[in-house]
Amino acid sequence: MLKIALLFMLFSLFSNSIYPQILKIDISNIRNNKGVLRIAIFKNSASFNKDEAFSSKNICKKDIENGQFSIAFEDIPKGLYGIAVLDDEDENGSMTYNFFGYPQEGCGFSDYYHTGILRPKFDNFKFHFYEDKTVVVRLRYY
Repeated sequence: MLKIALLFMLFSLFSNSIYPQILKIDISNIRNNKGVLRIAIFKNSASFNKDEAFSSKNICKKDIENGQFSIAFEDIPKGLYGIAVLDDEDENGSMTYNFFGYPQEGCGFSDYYHTGILRPKFDNFKFHFYEDKTVVVRLRYY
């Protein structure tokens, strides 16, 4: 009986690496095919405030159709996260602002449609990731 319990515990510990969870991100409202989508996954407000993503991907937009794109991450461990997406149309690596300080490129956050012009708080778009999950990011242009 003890051997069975021990085997069950070992299986539980390693099942995460054998059967990883899938984090799918559905991005919508992409305005055009210029530039790249910069997808950043943050672990907490400190990493978000410092722009230090836990994981990130840059996606060329030339083949995106109908203003929508989906991507799956299979290497993300269980935990608390927040996703930010920048539509970097001019490919300069950061948000571009106009003379009045308004963003000129689109951005979006995990399951949160940001309506302000200032950077949102991590708590607004954080989520728990413990099993397969789909997160929706709707880009907003100002």
